Amino acid sequence: MITNGDGLPDDDGYLFNPDHLYDNDETLRRFAVISVSKRRLTVYEPVLLRMLSSDPSEDMRRHVIRALGNIRSRASILPILHILSTEKGLIAGDAAEALGKLKAEEARDELIRQSTSEVQWVAQKCRWALKQLSEKRLLDSEGWTGDCGNRSGRQGVAAHGVLGFESVRKCRRSVHPMTPSVPTLSSSRVDGSGVGVARKPCCIPFASV
Repeated sequence: MITNGDGLPDDDGYLFNPDHLYDNDETLRRFAVISVSKRRLTVYEPVLLRMLSSDPSEDMRRHVIRALGNIRSRASILPILHILSTEKGLIAGDAAEALGKLKAEEARDELIRQSTSEVQWVAQKCRWALKQLSEKRLLDSEGWTGDCGNRSGRQGVAAHGVLGFESVRKCRRSVHPMTPSVPTLSSSRVDGSGVGVARKPCCIPFASV
C-alpha cells in the first residue's frame, strides 16, 4: 500500500494499474478509480458501471459515482438516478452531483424532491445539480453567444452566473427589442479618419424570447 508521511493511504503517489480495478484490496481499487476519474479515462466506463452495480463497499461505490460523473458517462445516468431515488445517506449526494455534471434532465423531478432532504449534504448537492440543469436549459433555449467577441454563452454564464447572465441578456434585448442581431458599442471600430464604422453585428438573438 502506498502511504504518505503519516502512514495514511496516498493516492497522489499512486501509479495507475488497470488490474487494480479488479483487485480484492479495496484501497487499490479506490486508488485505481480515483486515477480513472482524475485522468478522465473514458475507456474504463464499462468497468466502472460494473463496479457500481456489484461492489460491496458503499465508500467504493461513492468513488465510482464521482468517476462516472467526471468522465461524463451518459450510460450511467439511469443507474445513478436509481441510487438517488432509492438509497439514503451520503451516496445520494454523490449521485446528485454526478447527475448535475451529466446535465441529466431526466433527473430533474427527483433532484427537486431530494433538494429538501434532511441530509444537508444531499440537499446541497441536489440544489447544485438543479443549477447546472438550469444553466443548460438557458443556453439551449437562447442560443446566445454571451459577450460580444469570441466569448460563448457557456463562458458568459461561467463569468456572470445564471442571474447575471440573464440580466445582461435582458438589458441588451431592452435596447433593441425588435432587432434579431444588431451592432453594439463593442462591435464598432474607428477608421483612420476617426469616423466610427460598424463591424459585423454580434450574434445576439434578441428575438428568441
